[in-house]
Formats: sequence, structure tokens, C-alpha cells
Amino acid sequence: MNIARLCLAAALALICATSAHAGEVTLVESYYSASHPVPHLHFEGPVTEGDVGRLSDLFEANVHCIVEQLPAEGGNCAIVSLHSPGGNYVEGLMFAQFLRDKRIASIVEPDAECYSACAFAFLGGSGYSTQGGIGVYDDRMVAPGAILGFHAPYFAAESLDGLVAQFGLDTVLGASRDDISLMVRELVNWNVDANVLGYVVSMGPEETYDILTGEDYFLTRSALPPELAFNDLTSVADAVFNACMYLLAEHESRFPSTLLDRITEMSMVEIGVDASGASIVGYRLGPDNPLGLTFCGMPDAQIEGNGEADIALYTGAGIQGDIRPMLTFFQRPNGWSSLGGTGNISRSIFQKGAMNAMFLSPSAIVDAGMFR
Repeated sequence: MNIARLCLAAALALICATSAHAGEVTLVESYYSASHPVPHLHFEGPVTEGDVGRLSDLFEANVHCIVEQLPAEGGNCAIVSLHSPGGNYVEGLMFAQFLRDKRIASIVEPDAECYSACAFAFLGGSGYSTQGGIGVYDDRMVAPGAILGFHAPYFAAESLDGLVAQFGLDTVLGASRDDISLMVRELVNWNVDANVLGYVVSMGPEETYDILTGEDYFLTRSALPPELAFNDLTSVADAVFNACMYLLAEHESRFPSTLLDRITEMSMVEIGVDASGASIVGYRLGPDNPLGLTFCGMPDAQIEGNGEADIALYTGAGIQGDIRPMLTFFQRPNGWSSLGGTGNISRSIFQKGAMNAMFLSPSAIVDAGMFR
């Protein structure tokens, strides 16, 4: 990167990045929660150059963690809570990479806000498992009542004229394209759904993509705090219906909210038996096709079970008379939940513990009222 490019990178800013005050990093306590029994760090204020260095200094002075000794069931070296209006885009990406490298989980707590550069930092929230085939996994949570907001990088208006005068229009436009390209690559690396990328890039400087609905949680692979449980207003049929929408969206690479009309039944019915002879109940999604998408459902035996669920897209019955899973969501409150194959964890939706957001309606606004 040449000197001009470095200067442009330093000038690149997001909403509310004009403050001269740096963010503050503090050690809140040595134990965050039962699900994250690790030191709790907190970042608050604008994201500015040098914040990652300050976070690193605090981490090294207070956190004593050997990654290779984290348990097979998954764990972290620390967790960081975030409350920031945004700031320096490049620093936000470096912040995210630091969280990834140090296996630090991220959370936006109730009533906190995390915008633009802070939202990019949030995406680095990670854990680590020594279990074979897992390694680093996403560990990022948005609590009900919190706001996480994304938007594309841009040059602050007050600095644009000076940058053009100093470096030339072509250089400035090239830097902007390069940084948007970098943003897209990093979002893909951090397992954000590809459908979000075009949406974020197309927004103007006054627009944000706020993570508020079930669909938003799914597309950004953001988790709900594991101690939350749904209230009695969410029936099993509703939960399976919603999970089927997300499975279908992943299968067809579409927004879940555009697929709600694919299921017309008001309740689940028996749809067939799988290769083991288990009865599967669920919904029809299309005409019978032994080689393609026909149903979505789960084993009947799991409805009154222990909270574990194997909800899958199924083909129609084949020559043997059974239906076959095409894409499966495994819900494991006390293990690893996942959607899709686990051969490449970085490209699967994968979470330690219950993936409760999969049971939210795509259009549901996430707030504390839906939990007990």
C-alpha cells in the first residue's frame, strides 16, 4: 500500500466518525456469565486509530489464556461488550480480526448501540474448540433491546474536497472501491449471508441496516443470549415453520421473508418416513420429487423431546419408499447447533448451544417480550 493509499485509508470514515475522542476500553469483571465464564471487557465510544492497540494492551495485562487448552465443547479467552456510534472503518476491521485471533466473543447488550465500524468489529466475535474439525467458530450475540447497524464505508463529506484536491479524483474513487471490496471479502470471511452484501453496499451515507428482526439475525449469523427461552406463544408448528423458511432461504440463496408463501398449511402433517423408518412430520413445499425439494419437517418423536431437533428439507419418496434429507438444521441446546454440512465450519451456520434465532419469524422484531 503506497503513502497516498495509507492517507486515504486513515481518512475513510463511517457515520459519527468525526469525534476526536478515542474509544475507551475497560475490564468490567473477571466472570461474565455461565455461558461465557471468562473476563468481560467493554469498549465504548468512537472507533478511532489505535483502539486495537489499547484493547490488546488491556487483554495482555488481564487475560491469561492458552487457546490450545480451551475445551473440546468450545470456549473463549474473553468476551467484549460494545457500545459505539462507529468511526474508523479500517480500525473496525482490525478490531474484528483481533477478536478472531484471540478467540474473544462479542456482544451488544440491551440498550446498547453498535453502528458501522463497531458493527464490523462485532463480526469478529469468536470461540475455539479443540474438537477435531471445529477449531475457530463464530460467537457473536445481539441481545433483545440492543441495536447493531451496518453501512458501507464512505469518505466524510467535510474531508472529500480536500482529499480530491490532494490526491486526485481517480485515486479517491479507486480507494473507495478498494475499501468496499475489502468490506465484502471480510463479511464473507465472517460468514455473513451473501444477500446482505449488495444491500449494505447500495446504501447511502445516511442509511443503516439495523439488526432487528429474525431475518436479520439469520442473515448476519448473530446469536441470541443462550439463557433466553421462548414463551408459550411460540408453538412447535410455528417454530418448525420458521426454521423451514431459513432452511429454504439457505438452499435457494434468498431472503427468508420472500418465501413465506411457500407453505400454505396451517399445521404440520405426516409427510413420510426417513431411511431409518422414523416418521417425519412437517410441511409440503412442492410436488413430489425423489431427487429434489418436496418437504420440510422433523422426526415426530422429537416433538415432545428434550429440545433437540433435526429439521430438514426432504426429497419426495424414492424407490425404497423413504424421503431423504437435503439440508438439515441440527438444534442441540447442550452441544453444537448447525445448519448445513459441517465439513467446512467457516462456511456453515454453526453455533455452540441452542440456535434459538432459527425459530423466530423472519419478520418478528426481537424484543424482550417474546422471551420468558
